Amino acid sequence: MFRLSFALVVVTLAVVAPAQQLPQEWADSLHWRSIGPAAMGGRIISLAVYEKEPSTWWAATASGGLLKTSNNGITFEHQFDRESTVSIGNVAVSQSDKNVVWVGTGEGNPRNSVSYGDGVYKSTDGGKSWTNMGLHKSFQTGRISIHPTNPDIVYVGALGRLYGPNEERGLYKTTDAGKTWSKILYVDEKTGVIDVDMHPADPNTLMVATYERERDGFDTNDPSKKYGPGSAIWKTTDGGETWKRVEAGLPSCNLGRVGIDYYRKDPKVLMAMVESEIIAKQPEDAPYLGARLEAVDAGVKITEFGQTRGRGRRGRGTAPAPETPPTDTPAQKSGLKKGDVILTIGGKRVHTVDDVDRESRRHKASDKVAFKVVRDRKDVEVAVTFGNQPKNARSPFTGTLGGQAANLQDRQGPNGHEYGGVYKSEDGGETWARVNSLNPRPMYYSQIRIDPTNSDNVMVLGTSLYRSTDGGKTFGRNAGRGVHSDHHAEWIDPNNGDHIIHGSDGGIYVTYDACKNWDHLNHVAIGQFYHVGVGPRRNYRIYGGLQDNGSWGGPSRTAGLGARNQDWIRVGGGDGFRCLVDPDDPDVVYSQSQNGPPSWRNLETGQRGSLRARGGRGGGRGAGGGQRTRYNWETPYVLSGHNPKIVYTAGNVVFKSLNRGAGMKPISPDITNTDRGSATALTESPRNADIVYVGTDDGALWVTRDGGRHWADCFLVGRPRANAGGDSNGEKPAAVKGGEKEAKPEVVKELVAKKGGAAPIASLVPGPRWVSEIVASRFEANRAYVTLDGHRSDDDSPYLFMTEDAGETWRSLTETLPVGAGSTRTICEDPSNGDVLYLGTEFRAFVSLDRGKHWARFNGNLPTVAVHAFAVNVPSGEVVAGTHGRSLWITNVSAIRQMTKEVMAKGAHLYQPTSAIVWKTSPSTGGTNRRFTAQNPASGAQITYHLKKKAESVALEIIDGAGAVISTLTAKTDAGLHTVAWNLRKSSGNQPAQSRGRRFRRGGARVRPGTFTVRLTVGKDVQTRKLLVEIDPDNPDPSWMTFEEEAERLEAELGGTEEGEEHDG
Repeated sequence: MFRLSFALVVVTLAVVAPAQQLPQEWADSLHWRSIGPAAMGGRIISLAVYEKEPSTWWAATASGGLLKTSNNGITFEHQFDRESTVSIGNVAVSQSDKNVVWVGTGEGNPRNSVSYGDGVYKSTDGGKSWTNMGLHKSFQTGRISIHPTNPDIVYVGALGRLYGPNEERGLYKTTDAGKTWSKILYVDEKTGVIDVDMHPADPNTLMVATYERERDGFDTNDPSKKYGPGSAIWKTTDGGETWKRVEAGLPSCNLGRVGIDYYRKDPKVLMAMVESEIIAKQPEDAPYLGARLEAVDAGVKITEFGQTRGRGRRGRGTAPAPETPPTDTPAQKSGLKKGDVILTIGGKRVHTVDDVDRESRRHKASDKVAFKVVRDRKDVEVAVTFGNQPKNARSPFTGTLGGQAANLQDRQGPNGHEYGGVYKSEDGGETWARVNSLNPRPMYYSQIRIDPTNSDNVMVLGTSLYRSTDGGKTFGRNAGRGVHSDHHAEWIDPNNGDHIIHGSDGGIYVTYDACKNWDHLNHVAIGQFYHVGVGPRRNYRIYGGLQDNGSWGGPSRTAGLGARNQDWIRVGGGDGFRCLVDPDDPDVVYSQSQNGPPSWRNLETGQRGSLRARGGRGGGRGAGGGQRTRYNWETPYVLSGHNPKIVYTAGNVVFKSLNRGAGMKPISPDITNTDRGSATALTESPRNADIVYVGTDDGALWVTRDGGRHWADCFLVGRPRANAGGDSNGEKPAAVKGGEKEAKPEVVKELVAKKGGAAPIASLVPGPRWVSEIVASRFEANRAYVTLDGHRSDDDSPYLFMTEDAGETWRSLTETLPVGAGSTRTICEDPSNGDVLYLGTEFRAFVSLDRGKHWARFNGNLPTVAVHAFAVNVPSGEVVAGTHGRSLWITNVSAIRQMTKEVMAKGAHLYQPTSAIVWKTSPSTGGTNRRFTAQNPASGAQITYHLKKKAESVALEIIDGAGAVISTLTAKTDAGLHTVAWNLRKSSGNQPAQSRGRRFRRGGARVRPGTFTVRLTVGKDVQTRKLLVEIDPDNPDPSWMTFEEEAERLEAELGGTEEGEEHDG
């Protein structure tokens, strides 16, 4: 229950005095560099191929925009980088004009981490530019279908909002290229369209799948509602004027997700994936034998009586027998004995355990069936009466993650079609017949493809990649050998069925030999990072966790051209999340996978450890045992800033360890509002180790100011009193008294007045919201920031608050955020300047110079993308952004940290540069376009200055220790923020001798480490800053510099290097 009645309180915040504000033009001038990684790819959701030129195609990512290739994947162009949203549900290209491309925004898969869109976009220049054509509130897109000869006619399947009802969903049609839309199929405000398939020869005939689904606010695998009366297959033969709901042969119960595909050679043939609300369940009258079996030479032997363990249809008999074997199973009651070898059931010969299961399931409970067995070397006839399945029996039809296993269609009884699976129609979709039980995790996949050249070849996309060569009667699951799991998109060449383009959670794959071999096109950085952490050194390493791709680590820069796929190492599996680096020992890296406590690993020694609370203590209410601890999909944990061996983690209880997870003990009561809640954010104050905050997915926010002995609920007005005996000593967790649950208006008004406009946080939000991040300030012990993510509550507004009194009252910091910023994901305080904040939202990044009073977009060349995390490396002056769709990006913020109110007021200012490093170079290696190379920072020193207005003349010079000008740099005179790179070389007048008429592109000789002066002259205004040049910290012995200088001198004498042939790293 939410603890403060929002309707009772109206709060007017105090007017904030003007402060320094970063001009948007200055923020735009800051350059982000993409560093990948690309090795693991990212989720591909849709493919569109221009079939007249099959080397031209588009791949839509779930949250990283659109990729286009015109050379069959040798190179890709990032498109859709500057639109207002980035998540894509479907992409389609007109087969009559390859320049006409449509994108439906908002991924259609209703998974927990899915993003959202703002309608449909059209390009008329092959994806170079885009126009939003409406359907702004459709939220997510199922599929787009374009008329084959008239590109002005387009159908869009709109799914609608995932976390609540709305009317902008259903099937929309335009006949004027998107200028106007007609809603031609609408079920209700809870049901949208997930699939649209157009007849290959008659564009007025369409098959459409509607889908009723909704998620709640928790990170479960499946939607809270995934079946309903709105889910169905529909058919029109007049372009949507009239519709028929198709039901013949399909399940009569509520359906879930449906996917459809026409066979191009014969459009009377269609296939569909159909989810039923009774998927994988046992029939109510399913027969039960009650015997454990194993195959022997003669038949199938009864080894024990009782319920089969594991997957029932296997029945291998490997499970241990119960201490007291049952005496009343149907097999025993009917006279079967241990050691009997079953030969036939109902006259049908059986050789395997699967045979027994199949023949048994041709019958139902209470049927009497003749068994022939061998007993004591004699054939014996036994009349067996099947019983009912035990109530706790696990269904033998269950697949992975809520799906249904393959090739079991003849074991689900005469009404097997009710359970969903693969269906086939041979009359144009009027009637259907089930051909296979297969349906892997329907809400996430439900994709089926018929080979356009041969209807016997059928592909089903799931966690595995399934292929049938007999029209769907049987499926194997090894078509994706070597391909990353979780398959979502596929195109089969209509002229060559062996040629397939495929998309999964691991990116893009291509085969030319019908799935025997796959080529992974992993040279685009589209990773979906949940978190990022950095090491403490100047030449630091970066670690982060990705959706379904584990956790990885790699360099922030390299001595060569830039990091490549082979420079990254995997440090964790599963879905990767929060990664942290021990600041005292950077070889110790923490990582985690879904729903689980983190672990750590020493990359040098191989030593490992876990942060799991031991002893089997449940979380429960009060963490006193009895109930299991509930951990979130992304379990929060932190290393203490006072002692990194001290680690905190949280589920529905906060835990603390004094030694990297050893002796992990609870230090809080249950911190959640509901029996499903779990922690999502956790922080310890860098100023005071006794102050710890924790937030949850069900809207709770707590703080302790005494190391966990007592806890206060930040959503209450005033502190609740701690129970006298509730001190936390690791054995008896702290507890609190609830206090008043509803705030009195007069109490709130008094508190707001007392705090100068700050208010209880509950009065600033409309209800409980997911706590996405908490950051305790490094500069003030009682200051902290919290972001709330409301999109799971069907609320896309940004929420960011700051407290100056350890959680008692809060101020909103979102007033100056632009409309459309999206849900708030993360907040980061700069460790060198407490006034500088970095904010990550669903669609972009923002920066503030005055603690959130004013914000500027912090995207520059960073594309539209969800920013889930920031990490700051202090020695380098760099910020790393972990994006959920475009991997990792880095920018230098040394100048931003220095932008005080006084500095911003100056007409011209030279910022103190970060020390520069003379890096040891490495030999270049050969390469092709099929290899991703990260962007290194500009070589040498980065020197930044600003001009408030255009200057007549600007001079920027480097002076050595003797006072001599050794380099004059090109400096812009325009108003704005300017950054110039000095490559640590003397000007060309001092460069080595040249011969053969070639120009030695590097300039003069490289300087040795030392202290230099940077001088900026703007008119009569002269400013200087010291610049420290240091030797490569990884190669402190300077002898390599002598070697490289000799090599350069020799190269110059021999003729040098053509300009453009070599790039400084």
